[in-house]
Amino acid sequence: MNANGVIETIHRLDVNNGGYVDLVLANSHDNIERGPTHVYTMSKAREKDWKRQQLPTDTGWMSRIIDLDKDGFAYLIVANGENGVTSNLSSYVYLGAPRGI
Repeated sequence: MNANGVIETIHRLDVNNGGYVDLVLANSHDNIERGPTHVYTMSKAREKDWKRQQLPTDTGWMSRIIDLDKDGFAYLIVANGENGVTSNLSSYVYLGAPRGI
């Protein structure tokens, strides 16, 4: 639910505080293989250009963007899943800051 009380199924947040909505995708494949996590950021120069940032994760499975400490900056939490060897994997928290994660 957003700040206006409207239920949304897609989180639309500005991860890098660039003034545009960024897309965060924790990729998944088949049943047990997972791909890297990418953050796509719209270019201020051209709205059709998106910069892709690949984050270091271990088979990113799910992600959430939330302001954990209520300081006004979004944190990105990536839960890692089964990587073909084990499902006992650490999760990653990318700290929010004025210039993004």
